[in-house]
Order: sequence, then structure tokens, then C-alpha cells
Amino acid sequence: MVKKKEETVEEITPSEKDFDNLIQKALSEEPEEVTTQKKRKGRKKVSTPLPPPIMIDKSLLKPFINFPFDYLAKRAGAHWTLVKEEEETLIELSTKVVSKRLPTWLEKFADEIALALYALIIVLPRIEQTKKLKESKTESKTETSNEK
Repeated sequence: MVKKKEETVEEITPSEKDFDNLIQKALSEEPEEVTTQKKRKGRKKVSTPLPPPIMIDKSLLKPFINFPFDYLAKRAGAHWTLVKEEEETLIELSTKVVSKRLPTWLEKFADEIALALYALIIVLPRIEQTKKLKESKTESKTETSNEK
């Protein structure tokens, strides 16, 4: 027979103040320099500095931040719409992350990024054309049903 030792687990719930302090700290900190480690067979790992961060304009990220929330607000309800303070904080934090990581992402995933952008350039106009065709079909159906 095995005796089980009962332990009480204390739940730690961060307060809103702690969360606000964390966000304020993230917003006020300067971007840190990031290094990457390369593995070499039979050799020590070598740290190589990454390219310096690129400063991204916040206005460039605004559409990328707002799009998913606007899309969900149209389909799932207005409660998905971002409040101005939420939008500004998301843009600020995203700008810091993108500015820090973009040089590495561009270097590492240049081909994948180019492929994705080219595919979007091809697909998006076709999606819009499909929407227009569907709208014109529904309009013509309603017109014929109204004539009868």
C-alpha cells in the first residue's frame, strides 16, 4: 500500500496592476540585441550577432493589427472591435517585436515571404471578382423574381 502525500497548491493569480506594469515595462524598454547560435558538427556553438533592428513605422502595422479584429467584428459581433487603447498598445508592442525580428526573418525566410506575397497578389483579385460575380447573380435572381 502506497501512501499519497497531499499537498496544497496555492494558486497565484496576477492582478491587473501587475499586468499593466508588465505592459508598461515592455513599452518603455529599448530593444535588446539578439544573437543566434550556429551548430557546427564536432565544434563548439558559435554566437553570431544578428543584423541591427530596423525601425518600423507604426502606421505600417496598423492595417495588419486591425484587419483580423475588423473581420471578426463583421462576422461574430461588434464586441471584437478594438478599443483605441487596445489598438495603440498592440501596435506599439508589435512594432517593437517586428523591428527586432524583421532582419532575421527577411534573411531566413526571404523565399517564403516572396512566395506568400506573390500568391496573395494572384489570389486577392480573384476573390474580389468571385464576390462581384456572386452579387450580380443574386441581384439578377431578385430582379427576375420581382418581375414575376
